[in-house]
Amino acid sequence: MPIPLGTWQANVGGTRQALVIRSVETTGRVTGEITTAPFPVPLLGVWDEDAQKLTFVLIRPIDGGRFVSGGFGTGYMFIDSVNLTGVSGSSIFTLAGRLEIFPSLGFGPALSARRSEFGWYAQLGLQ
Repeated sequence: MPIPLGTWQANVGGTRQALVIRSVETTGRVTGEITTAPFPVPLLGVWDEDAQKLTFVLIRPIDGGRFVSGGFGTGYMFIDSVNLTGVSGSSIFTLAGRLEIFPSLGFGPALSARRSEFGWYAQLGLQ
């Protein structure tokens, strides 16, 4: 089953955020962002239809139109019967996995040299 486009409600290491899946190309290339204060963080990834797996990198724009990696993660999709508050629909899609955030990105859960890797999950309800 394809990964649904839209704004997913996410929990990244205990911090509520929004995961926006904007597009999925036939090659599996995914574009989107994680929206968080003070700015949205662009996401580029690959959707593996057979494994139902999203692999992605978070990028941070820097001067001169260049980008640096701010983190990377994976998530596996399944249909769930339990939903986050505010997520509703006849089908609840869940992505769950791990995310490693580099301190240079400056968002998300409390980062430290001792802890930069977090569990995460996101849900989207469809009728």
